[in-house]
Amino acid sequence: SANEMTLMAARRIVVIRDFDKIKEEENELVLEYLKRPSEAATVVFQAVSLDQRRKVSTALLKTCTVVTFDLLSEQQAQRWAEQYLKLRDCRIEPSALGHLIGLVGTRLMRLSTELDKLAAYAGGGFINYAVVDQMVARSREHTGFELWDAIMERDPKRAMKIADRLLDDGTEPVVIVGSLGGLYRRLLMGKELIARRAPSEEVMKATGQYGPRAKVFAARLNRIPREEIERGIVRISQTDRALKSSEATPRLQIQYLISELTLPEAARWGIFGF
Repeated sequence: SANEMTLMAARRIVVIRDFDKIKEEENELVLEYLKRPSEAATVVFQAVSLDQRRKVSTALLKTCTVVTFDLLSEQQAQRWAEQYLKLRDCRIEPSALGHLIGLVGTRLMRLSTELDKLAAYAGGGFINYAVVDQMVARSREHTGFELWDAIMERDPKRAMKIADRLLDDGTEPVVIVGSLGGLYRRLLMGKELIARRAPSEEVMKATGQYGPRAKVFAARLNRIPREEIERGIVRISQTDRALKSSEATPRLQIQYLISELTLPEAARWGIFGF
């Protein structure tokens, strides 16, 4: 398609979706095209991640302009949502905003849809936790919060079941690992603030836990040693790198990680290697 002559315009754009799933026998076609790209076409190679061990990936990175569209972090999404509502003369309480992000995630299309609905309901007023709980449906059966709960409770069967259903629903493995990374960063921030005797409001803001979840999160945080949190961050980082370099299957990598994160403390030392 990229080499075809254009009839109605000076240039054409060709989008190749799911390029990370390209078959090995098709690699040579891409490599040949990259040596002599069409001057009349802009070709977009879309992929969730690239296996950088493959020759075609190296060629793409050298030849193409790389544009990354990462999901917003929860804090970034919260700031965006606050500004979005401000333009509509609405305000939302922090606990309600944290609850909203937990329900729908950080994808802006879904988030903006729910914010429009909430703004219309509030009529330019104030949006509280109860309104969000009443008006917003969960985006999927199992949210990131539920996986977090299972990890912190060291419930491997429940955590594995939630992760499997997230994967079956189409959630990318790197998104699940990113969510777990977010959990452990919050745990570490919470530990540091508690050690400094910071006010509970500051701990809630830093960890993004409001309303009923805040007390539950704090109780679990007090039970988890700082060293365990640091080891978890290391393993999550290792799994993230493994996924991006295509080591083993993504589902297997997620299962290994969850198994290790939910092990009893006494059994962790040998596996984590500390």
